[in-house]
Amino acid sequence: DGAGTYFEVAPWEVNAKDEAIVSDMFALVGDRARKFGMVFGFLTQKKQFGAITFDSEQTEVGVHCNCDEVRLTKNSWIETDWAAIMFIPKLPLEPLADYMNLVGLINNAPKFQLSDVHTGWCSWYHYMYDISERCIRSNLDHLLMKRREYPITLFQIDDGYEPKWGDWTNLKKEFPRGEETLKDLAQSISKEGLLPGIWLAPFSCDKGSKLEKEHPDWILKYENGRYANSANCGKFFLGLDVTNPEVQKHARETLVRAVKSWNFKYLKLDFLYSSILRARRANDRITRAEAMQHGFQIIRESVGQDTFVLGCGSPLGSAIGWVNGMRISADTGPTWKPPFPLSTTCQWNLPCARNMVRN
Repeated sequence: DGAGTYFEVAPWEVNAKDEAIVSDMFALVGDRARKFGMVFGFLTQKKQFGAITFDSEQTEVGVHCNCDEVRLTKNSWIETDWAAIMFIPKLPLEPLADYMNLVGLINNAPKFQLSDVHTGWCSWYHYMYDISERCIRSNLDHLLMKRREYPITLFQIDDGYEPKWGDWTNLKKEFPRGEETLKDLAQSISKEGLLPGIWLAPFSCDKGSKLEKEHPDWILKYENGRYANSANCGKFFLGLDVTNPEVQKHARETLVRAVKSWNFKYLKLDFLYSSILRARRANDRITRAEAMQHGFQIIRESVGQDTFVLGCGSPLGSAIGWVNGMRISADTGPTWKPPFPLSTTCQWNLPCARNMVRN
């Protein structure tokens, strides 16, 4: 019930799917004919995941904080993130600029640097899971031969070096010397003046993984004990409870290993949202947004300030100030439109070139 106990809730807010327009964190409404607009938005997403809602005619607006039914102790209270309403009298070419600059300032986001924009090679979009030490080295050698044509700065190994998510030190036989193979690959990439990158999902694991078998208590579950649904990325996988101290230790060790032992300087960290699924958590007194902040704090403390962190599969507002780069669209794919025969309700979120460029 939340705020509805104290404030009147409009019918279009109750039945949001049918009668309301919903936008996470912020929204811009404008009248192009009169060249006037307004921005409604939260300045942070550290306390709750906030959303802006409009009725279907865009004459009424609601600002909502999702408190996730957190349990409060006696005489305690909940603070929300600050929200802002900004008038844009002339509707400039970049009407969100002032709002975004304010958000960046409050979240201590570093200023944009051209050196943070990398052009590089990633194994995923051609090889998918089917990678090996041999194919990685072959592509590296080829790109070095073609360096004048392809002036890349980054060379990134994506998913596929491990048989199961979560079992990050148990590499596939195609990487015959295990972790030593990754160390040597990172060294070979660095020696050529390129940034060595690797993919990880530090808050996720696969069904059937060694991690799942040995630590089922780390996995987010519903009240009925069933695993929480982490959605489908071509397979169903599991989310780890980032409020669990043992999961935090596991994540730190995974990240430190990638940077300090394997010597990768660029981390593509994927499916971060899986740590904050709607489920029973070890700490039920914090919101999912607060749990996500714990996750990002663990990430940055583990890898240091000199490691380039690319956020993927994360609530966008939560990542501001923590990551160096962010995927802000749906994943790309080898076709223009989504090829999967799934529900039309998620056609704009499925991997394909159209959805990627739309962002």
